[in-house]
Amino acid sequence: MRNNLHIPSLSFLEDPAIFSVGVRPPRAFFSPFRENDQISHADWFRSSMLEDISRAWLMRYFAISPQDTLQSCIACCDDDMSLLDLPANFQLHGYGDPIYVNDRYEFDKNPPHVPANNECAHLRKRISHRCPADEKSILHIGAPRAAIYIFIDRQFVAYHQDSKTEPEIDITQYVKEGNCLVDLLIFRWCDGSYLECQDFWRLSGVEREVYVWQQPLWGLADICIDADWEEGRGTLSIDILLESEMDGVDVEVVLKDGQGNICHSCHDIILGQNCRLDSPVLKVTPWSPEIPTLYRLDISLHFAGSKLNYTFRVGFRRVEIADGLLEFNGQYLTIKGVNRHEHSAAQGHVIDEKSMLEDIALIKAAHINAVRNSHYPNHRRWYQLCDEYGLLLVDEANIESHGMGYGQESLAKDPAWQAAHLHRVRNMYHRSKNHSSVVIWSLGNEAGYGVNFISAYKWLKGVDPSRPIQYEQASADEMTDIYCPMYPSIEDIEHYAQAKAFSKPLIMCEYAHAMGNSLGNFSDYWAVINRHDTLQGGFVWDWCDQGLRAKDDRSYCYGGHYGKNLPSDANFCLNGIVDPDRHLHPTYYELQYCYQPLQIRLEQHTLHLRSLYQFKSIDVALVLGFTSKCHGTSSEKMIVTIPARQETMIDLSAFAEALAASQFLKVDVYDDSHFHHGHEQFVLAHAHESLCPQESDPPGVVLGTQSHTSHSLVIAKSGLKMIESSEFCFWRAPVDNDMGYDYYRLYGACHEPGWQTQIDLLDTHSMLHRSELGEITTQLRDDEGIVNYSFELQLSNNRLDVPRIGLLLKLSDELNSIKYWGKGPRENYSDRHAATWIDWHHLDPTQMSSYIAAQEYGHRIGVETLDLIFSGQERCRIAANSTFEFSFTHFHPSAMSQQTRGDLRFSDIDSCLYGYYLCIDLFHMGVGGTDSWGARPLEQYLNQRSHHRLKLQFS
Repeated sequence: MRNNLHIPSLSFLEDPAIFSVGVRPPRAFFSPFRENDQISHADWFRSSMLEDISRAWLMRYFAISPQDTLQSCIACCDDDMSLLDLPANFQLHGYGDPIYVNDRYEFDKNPPHVPANNECAHLRKRISHRCPADEKSILHIGAPRAAIYIFIDRQFVAYHQDSKTEPEIDITQYVKEGNCLVDLLIFRWCDGSYLECQDFWRLSGVEREVYVWQQPLWGLADICIDADWEEGRGTLSIDILLESEMDGVDVEVVLKDGQGNICHSCHDIILGQNCRLDSPVLKVTPWSPEIPTLYRLDISLHFAGSKLNYTFRVGFRRVEIADGLLEFNGQYLTIKGVNRHEHSAAQGHVIDEKSMLEDIALIKAAHINAVRNSHYPNHRRWYQLCDEYGLLLVDEANIESHGMGYGQESLAKDPAWQAAHLHRVRNMYHRSKNHSSVVIWSLGNEAGYGVNFISAYKWLKGVDPSRPIQYEQASADEMTDIYCPMYPSIEDIEHYAQAKAFSKPLIMCEYAHAMGNSLGNFSDYWAVINRHDTLQGGFVWDWCDQGLRAKDDRSYCYGGHYGKNLPSDANFCLNGIVDPDRHLHPTYYELQYCYQPLQIRLEQHTLHLRSLYQFKSIDVALVLGFTSKCHGTSSEKMIVTIPARQETMIDLSAFAEALAASQFLKVDVYDDSHFHHGHEQFVLAHAHESLCPQESDPPGVVLGTQSHTSHSLVIAKSGLKMIESSEFCFWRAPVDNDMGYDYYRLYGACHEPGWQTQIDLLDTHSMLHRSELGEITTQLRDDEGIVNYSFELQLSNNRLDVPRIGLLLKLSDELNSIKYWGKGPRENYSDRHAATWIDWHHLDPTQMSSYIAAQEYGHRIGVETLDLIFSGQERCRIAANSTFEFSFTHFHPSAMSQQTRGDLRFSDIDSCLYGYYLCIDLFHMGVGGTDSWGARPLEQYLNQRSHHRLKLQFS
């Protein structure tokens, strides 16, 4: 990189060779403590040597003109500026517009050039800070996006690109008098934006804390801690680099366990600027995501009668690829992962510790053991918390040039961009190298493949051979240690395992695109993964819907909601298993079940519990739920110990009588903290309705009527019209995955097929309905207060493929509750029901969909009986001659149907269309889940039959 300190200019913004001027080298994260600071590792921000200056910055926001220079950009008076607290994304505070695009640039592609009217934020603050003569003062600016110029007392001092790391600038000479004026120019776009084409909101701002820290000239400039573990022993190597050459600095190292006991101590005298301390074999407990044992490492520097303290938390572990398999502490490792963007519904990319802890709690509860920091280094506190709570991390360099494509235009192939690529990889490595939770490095995401990534791999492997490196675009090339494809089909990964052509584990860096009502066939993925050792899991895309809270606070915004002329990829940012405020989608529970660390099976009266935990035994309560349709559920509890990696067998002979009297056995596994380790339900027998005690008839008489001029079934009781109308339904409101494969072209004929007009009367009870889709015969008989209704369909030979076959009922708005016997308690579909169980389940009719974009929701399968309960406790029971499915929604399927992706939210639907709709389905296609841009539901979850028949009874 050229040294351009003498000619700072706006041209830096369009020069890929200039990305760091006047910025200190990247370092590991630490804070210095004075001798009297009694501060733990977690309280790093409270050090007396650190001053928070995040609040009350003066700001103005403008678009630059061709006449502007750096000096003209900072030439304004304070009265022309407003106040803003940092960290902040400027567009969420009224400065400019948020833009969401996926795999393209939000500006015209012409590297390294950016829009001529580039948006700029000018921030100003006067710092009152005095630096003693023998110390240094460092200005730390957390994650400025996308390029920042720093001025002190109106003199240019530094320039930085790489939006997800923290430039640090030595300001010692400027604060000798006790104060200085800091001006920051933060530009929305620069040539570095070509390397930041990630699938997220394109915002600008300062996204993490801003502070000044200081320390003596003999303090730490950097430290590298290598805590290895193998076969019951730990080794500790520490490389120390001082700020300056200071002969005679005494370094003392003390390692303590969680109870404060000293496990090891040593000291050395530093002659010069660096030293290395190698510890002997240590008797330590290893760190793992299951048992995240951390040791406190205190490092003290003594010089000229003064003392400086640093504290770290260290976990001893080893990650390696042995015989083509990923191993952790010598054990086979399955990655049950998720991709996670840093996202807040209210603050954009600005997150705090509270939100990180909330994410970790929900992630751990879902049995997720690994997170890919997609697609950039995260907030430094995130790594500390993952060390503490036990999450494996793939740390990823802030590199994605997706908009350039992967061909000859790819920046990965252009040597002029090589230094910029390496700069970002180095930044990632140095800031995260000491964290136990970081077990895999990623060179970036969707940025092509070429000489720049080959150089980056070689550099990173040279400085850190202890961790595997992955890069998806390298495919199975030697410059990735893991084959980490994106969105392979189930057939693809099984073929990889069976072919045995490569000696690398397959870990999908992204799979199971969880956009809206999705994650179908997730259990099918895991059935294949569990069959082959070389398939070691993957990372679901993704954790959280990236919606921004709307001003009305009733809904969320996505691309296209902030200006008609802005580029937009609509709701493609809503791919999470939780919503923007971390409410759980139904998909969360399916993932939780497929990731659970126990495999439970029943053979005769013996329960087999196979632990998938690699490192910890668990003492748990088994809650045995004995369920029958007629008599409900009774439960028993057993306390057992399940060792790691073993199968435990439990004799259930003592419960033989309860087993014989039940249809189902449900097993739930909890520990003392009420953490749910897993569940399973087993079919025991099939009870018959005739064996159930007869319920007394409710007051009133059920009456059914059917129009002879159009199909409309009406059910009334005691003067209440419970079912107000009906219609045949072969259309489902498309889910987000449907919008990726031209759903309307395939199924448009199912939307309005004309059943209502082509009707023949067969007799007083029967009618024949014809359309281009086929023929439907209906029959209605009213017999002593019981309405029998039959529905028989013969599809045309050329119309076997239909999205659903159902009878859509409009219910009275006096509906109070729904009770059904079937799979639940949450919505489920033919390709997403592994996490459910059969029982009596209840629905609150007022509960709306958890999805933001309008689409099909609220479905249940495996239903035998359905009770609709209305005001005054009037009840209408719907039973059938075989199991059926149903969807309960608040809008007609047509009202919920998006014409193009993202053009309709539930909050946009006219409230006058709100009602209660129940669709009794003979068939309903799966929701899919491989991807959202072409993959249909798997064939086994599409309609396979031309003839369908269902007999319903209303009583």
